[in-house]
Amino acid sequence: MSIFGQPVHVLFVAALTATQAAAHLSIWHPCMFGSGPDNVNSDNASKPLVDRDFKGWWFHDNLDKPPKDPNIIVDLPAGGVVKLEISSNKALASMGRGLLPNPEQASKPWQNTGNGWGTSVGSLHAQTTSAFVPGSGSMTRAGVVMTGFQCNVTGATDSGKKLGKPKAPQRCDGDGWDDAMKAQKGKCDVGANSPMFWKNKECMNMVEPGHWAPTYSDNYGYKDGTQYDIFEDGRIDDGSAGTLKPLLTLL
Repeated sequence: MSIFGQPVHVLFVAALTATQAAAHLSIWHPCMFGSGPDNVNSDNASKPLVDRDFKGWWFHDNLDKPPKDPNIIVDLPAGGVVKLEISSNKALASMGRGLLPNPEQASKPWQNTGNGWGTSVGSLHAQTTSAFVPGSGSMTRAGVVMTGFQCNVTGATDSGKKLGKPKAPQRCDGDGWDDAMKAQKGKCDVGANSPMFWKNKECMNMVEPGHWAPTYSDNYGYKDGTQYDIFEDGRIDDGSAGTLKPLLTLL
């Protein structure tokens, strides 16, 4: 798989995750941008960003706040599994005050699994952040909660397949804010999807009104685990995505 054939500098994490209590979450790791190294109670990465210009939301406006130790990198095994910690506050993660209780040791680690709305992980090929800072022309849309990490994709093989052209997904669970949206039940997009960008001033690619937050979940055709339909044969792009030219594809 060609996207996995090279090391990448930054792991893009689109963490548009919420619960019924309206808590927003982020992945926390020492190789992240904007970790707030001097604040054990930092919640900077999990704060939702709304009504901001491009620079104010892009990578949570943290590209100028690289990891404290540039040599710490998280490995992403191609087609495999990576274990990451998700929390509303750094203090509740290993890089804060620790996992108390440790969800892998607790008898009931999760209150339930119905309140989480999904977290998606994707990667892009770049050796420096200057390759994708605002104004580079590489990205033309906006986002809400995004966390950047230094990463390296491992165990890659080159299948010769090319990535498909990403397209913003649409809701397909039969629920929604109008009859047209409800009529999309079962019509989930197949193929490479772009990240979902919502609720900012510039360049949104999701039009959900009010509090109908788009989610990385079955509601939008996302399944748990690796997304294997990201290649050209996954879907033929008819150009209906307009001028959207996503910088990365969700894995």
